[in-house]
Amino acid sequence: MTRAYLNQGDPAWARTKAGRSRSRTIGQVGCVLTCYAQAQRITGIDPEATPVTVQQRALLAWDGREQTSPFSGNTAAAFQDRLAAANDLVVGDRVNLIEGQRLWAELVGAFFREGLCLMHVDTIDDERDEPNHWVLAVRLDGQGDDAVVVYADPDGGHEGRLPLRTLTGPSPKGKPYQVQGVRRIRRRQ
Repeated sequence: MTRAYLNQGDPAWARTKAGRSRSRTIGQVGCVLTCYAQAQRITGIDPEATPVTVQQRALLAWDGREQTSPFSGNTAAAFQDRLAAANDLVVGDRVNLIEGQRLWAELVGAFFREGLCLMHVDTIDDERDEPNHWVLAVRLDGQGDDAVVVYADPDGGHEGRLPLRTLTGPSPKGKPYQVQGVRRIRRRQ
């Protein structure tokens, strides 16, 4: 049985509005919030962190200080930088698959050896799914061609595994995952 991680669909927060949305909930679009809460737990920043507490910290940090909301960045990277800063985390620049397979494998391998990483995965498999999703890589098992990335999937809260060589395979729920980008994540020093 795989280890249980935080689940964006947990009834304790699944119906909580995501950011300042009027209709979208953490259960629907809270993968990044859930990954940050899991990262806070793993790094010891907040052993009781939830997607709701991560979101609350981000809203409190920006209310009254800036014109824009931490949830209204023009890109996913800007949104994640703001969210991370409010939660004592730092995310690195994104490394993209399109940079080339050889370079990709070298960079991603280095990232995973250094700790946690956010992985942007494509999950297109039916009409209901969002075209992209974020999971939290928690460790790298093995070496060389046999290395496997172990990740916490907020879509269900289960552990998943993808070969480092391809970063493609089924999710714990059987959805086809292909990692498109990776960002290192660490505790703010």
